[in-house]
Amino acid sequence: MRTSLTKGTDCSGFTQSVFKSKGIKLPRTAKNQAKGGRSVPLKNLQPDDLIFYKKNGQINHVALYIGNKKVIHASNPKSGIKISKYNYRNPYKAVSYFD
Repeated sequence: MRTSLTKGTDCSGFTQSVFKSKGIKLPRTAKNQAKGGRSVPLKNLQPDDLIFYKKNGQINHVALYIGNKKVIHASNPKSGIKISKYNYRNPYKAVSYFD
């Protein structure tokens, strides 16, 4: 698992680093990040909500909602941090760590 925004990060390391800069401590893995916060209906997404995606029945990816039906996420080592439509994969759930 990688967490450096300058030397490389995975998806949950990226969201953890972004939230740390806002004074919010997130768990290290996407699976554990999905267990925290307050559940948000996908139809009510707000910027800074986290969206989680599953593969083979397990949460394996997290992205940060930025508005306009888009997310920013650590995609893979080749493409790095990128912006995608929030439903580029089938979203499983969303949570907010803000009141």
